[in-house]
Amino acid sequence: WVTESDADNVFFCSIHACGAVTEEMGAKYADGTPCAGPFYPGTGREGASGAGAETTTSSAEDNILNIALGPQYGTAEFREAVEGRLLPALDRFKPDMILLSAGFDAHLQDKMNYGLVRLLDDDYFWVTDRLRAMAEKWCGGRLVSVLEGGYNVNGGALAPLARSAASHLRAL
Repeated sequence: WVTESDADNVFFCSIHACGAVTEEMGAKYADGTPCAGPFYPGTGREGASGAGAETTTSSAEDNILNIALGPQYGTAEFREAVEGRLLPALDRFKPDMILLSAGFDAHLQDKMNYGLVRLLDDDYFWVTDRLRAMAEKWCGGRLVSVLEGGYNVNGGALAPLARSAASHLRAL
């Protein structure tokens, strides 16, 4: 931060898989071998804020929201987290601009998540539409979106990344 008060001017939220992955969950690496251990990168536990997102000592901890959904989640858990936690936090913060890092690797057909996370094309439309509405409500529609993740490009225009990105763009 440039000054101590800068931390009060930024709100950060991450919705992600977090927690221990066991062989019983059926997680597999791309080569089909079982995957077990902490869900990469192993940080971002619920309530964590501050340096390395593993402490709660940040002066802006109210402006850092880690929503760790466990190593396995799908549409219901994701939408509940957005409606119940992210959107109310944005309402309290009243942003001047929203910067969205759109990660499409949570798609059911993107094996980067070991087959544990089960979001669908419509989930990306839904969450983008909600964030676009928040941008209209609080910041004159100022929403910037950047591609963060999404790795399954097999199938060209029918690939999970292409479909997810198209759903996201339709909502914008």
